[in-house]
Amino acid sequence: MEVRTARLKAGQKAALWATAVTLLISALKWVVGTHFDSKILVADAFHGAADTVAIFASAFGLWLASREMRILANLATDSGLNRPPIGAKRRWMIIICPCGRIESRISAFSSILP
Repeated sequence: MEVRTARLKAGQKAALWATAVTLLISALKWVVGTHFDSKILVADAFHGAADTVAIFASAFGLWLASREMRILANLATDSGLNRPPIGAKRRWMIIICPCGRIESRISAFSSILP
């Protein structure tokens, strides 16, 4: 699991570098395009900015995936620190148990009804 997390971190680092470089190139295209009144360069700068957002989104996805891997690793070696609060399980029981009782009562009445 540590190898996967390391690979995700490396991918995240590469995506962040690509985001920075793409943003720099887009800004440079916009500056040159506005200076020389080139609508094509300005349009390409906006297109590059959209690419920057997409690359950053992939970096964010890699960050989420590495975070999930760390959470799963912590659960595998749980020392009690990552467990939910005691009341959390009881709240679910309060929600689930009445539903089960209602279903059992309905099924009991259905055997009596024609």
